[in-house]
Amino acid sequence: MTRRYEPAAGVSWLVCDEGVRVFRDDASQSTLLHYPEAALWDLLTRHAGKDRLRRMLGLITGEDPDAMSHWLDDMLDLWLHEGLIREPDKC
Repeated sequence: MTRRYEPAAGVSWLVCDEGVRVFRDDASQSTLLHYPEAALWDLLTRHAGKDRLRRMLGLITGEDPDAMSHWLDDMLDLWLHEGLIREPDKC
């Protein structure tokens, strides 16, 4: 089964001209995501599993999906560490 992620509790987002603004509902943190991070966030909020995220990011960026794996892992680890996302089955 593929791993899935979702925004953490207390995290909201909105699309703006520059990308996607992700923020904590208590206004303690705000992050502006540009392309391709904004595309990743959009796919993540649509409950795409990790395998689908990798394939879709490959299509979006024109990169080999396998080459996207390291970047994808780094972004997901960063967002998990920052508390912006969570793995639903682990919460």
